[in-house]
Amino acid sequence: MDIQLRYAAFKDLYDKLESYSRIAHIKNYTDLTSKKYKERIKSLINTVQYEITELESQASIAKIDLNNCNLTFGDLIQCRIHEPDVNKLFTKIEKISLDVFIASNAVAAEHIYNIEVEKCIIPEWILPTSTFLILPEEVRECLRDDIKIIQDFFESNTGDDINIDNLFINELMTTDRIHETLKSWQSVTNIKIQNRYPILEQALYAHKEGKFFLSVSTLIPQVEGIIRDTIESSGKEVDFGKMTDAEIHNAIKSLKEVWKNKNNDTRLLNILDNIIEMVSRLYIDDREKSSHDGLYRHGICHGRLTNFCTAKNSLKLILILDRFICLYDDNLCFDVSE
Repeated sequence: MDIQLRYAAFKDLYDKLESYSRIAHIKNYTDLTSKKYKERIKSLINTVQYEITELESQASIAKIDLNNCNLTFGDLIQCRIHEPDVNKLFTKIEKISLDVFIASNAVAAEHIYNIEVEKCIIPEWILPTSTFLILPEEVRECLRDDIKIIQDFFESNTGDDINIDNLFINELMTTDRIHETLKSWQSVTNIKIQNRYPILEQALYAHKEGKFFLSVSTLIPQVEGIIRDTIESSGKEVDFGKMTDAEIHNAIKSLKEVWKNKNNDTRLLNILDNIIEMVSRLYIDDREKSSHDGLYRHGICHGRLTNFCTAKNSLKLILILDRFICLYDDNLCFDVSE
C-alpha cells in the first residue's frame, strides 16, 4: 500500500494514543492510571513510533515527501481495514478508546449522583444525563459548565422556599439543551430506540413550541416502552402488571443487572437509583390524590386528567427518558470536556 497512506495511518494511531494517555492523566481516571495500564499504552506507542520511524527512513531513501499528500478520512479507514498491521493496532487502540469512554461516563455519573442527593434534587427532578457538561476546574468559573450553573443557583437561592423548578425550566433545560438532547438520541444505534426516535422527535418539537398537552401525552407511554425494551433485550421476561412500587423497583433492578453485565463500574449504576421514586410517581392512581400536578400515567392515558399541560411535566419526562436512553445505548456519552 502507498507509503504515504501507511504513514498517515500510523500517525493517526499515534495521535490517538497520545490523546487517550493525556485524558487519563488529566482526568485522573483511576482505572486508567495504574502502572499496568500505563505500560500497556506505552508499549503500543513504542510499536507505532517504530513503524513511523521505519516509514520515514524508507521515504527518505525514496525521496518521498510524506507530508505532501491528498488523503481523505475514507482513505485512512480503508487502510485500517486492509492493512493487517494497522488493523491489529487499531483494534487494540479501540479497546483503550472504550475504556476512556466508560471512565468518563463514570466520572460524570458520579457528579450527577452526588449533586442530586446533596442538593435534594430528587425525587422531584433528575439532572440531564446525555448532555451534562463537565469542564476542567480551571476554566469552570469563566465558561460555566453544568456544575457551576447548579452551584450558582443554590448560592443565590437559600432558605426553605427555593423554587428548584426555576433551575430546570429557566437555566438547565433551555431550548438549546432540548435540541442537544434530541441530537444525542438521534445518535443512538440501538434499533429499538431508533424505532421510537420519530415519536420522540415530534414530542420534543411539540415541547419546544410550548404544546405540552402533545408532548406529555406522547412521552409518558414511551417511558414504560423503553424500560420494557431494555429488560427484554437481556432475555428477561417483563411483567409489570399495574406498575406498583414493587414492580417499579424490580424493573429498575433488572435495568441495573442489564447494565452491570456490560460494565463493571458501579458509579454508572447509582444514577438509576435516583430515578426509582420519580418513575414510581408516574404510576400512582390519580384518583387517590386530592391535589396534584397531573403527571400520572393512568389518568392521562385514560382521559381522566386535563391539568397536565405544563413545561415542568414535559421536562420531567424528557429527563427520565434521557437517563434510560443514555444507559441503554453504548454510543451515548456524558460530556466531560478537556
